[in-house]
Amino acid sequence: EEGRPYDFDKAEVRERARRRVAEEKPYLLIGSPMCTPFSILQKLSREKRDPVEFKRMLHHGITHLKSCTLLYWEQINNGRYFLHEHPWWASSWRIKKVEEVMEMFDVFTVRGDMCRWGMKSEDEHGEGLVKKPTGWMSNSTDILEQLSAKCQSKGGICSATGRPHAVCSGTTAKRAAEYPFAICKAILKGLHKHLRKVGKTSF
Repeated sequence: EEGRPYDFDKAEVRERARRRVAEEKPYLLIGSPMCTPFSILQKLSREKRDPVEFKRMLHHGITHLKSCTLLYWEQINNGRYFLHEHPWWASSWRIKKVEEVMEMFDVFTVRGDMCRWGMKSEDEHGEGLVKKPTGWMSNSTDILEQLSAKCQSKGGICSATGRPHAVCSGTTAKRAAEYPFAICKAILKGLHKHLRKVGKTSF
């Protein structure tokens, strides 16, 4: 919108997003807020970082996360659906606002590993799939059923390729923020199944 991403640090932008969801009434709302402030790597390097900068980054991430949960409530309270995605081991799952959504009736969480969807490494080696264990939360079990594919890896060997997983760092980590096309197809497949169950032909 206006050629810029939504900046939920600004109250007027948060209100604009809430108003847009209320007016457009999307049948499915997908939230994938920034995950960097909640990653394991950030926690491990915390002692080496500027404490003021680290606090600012964490506040920034929590503000965006809470803004997403408010939009999920909008969906739930109006009989619509949402899908939330964040790394499986991210500390964001323990944020109170996220836990409150997780505790809602008919809201479930599953794990799916991105290597099962063909997420590839973009490092200098140019080989290997990225495991990236990912958490999916939704009030649509049909969509979650499609996304709950876990890698049966042993010793770091990907069960899909028989080769070691690529390290999710650097350029690869940045590109890992983009969904593989297979993930998008899985979401649509789950949504299609859900629509048939509730007797809808469109949304």
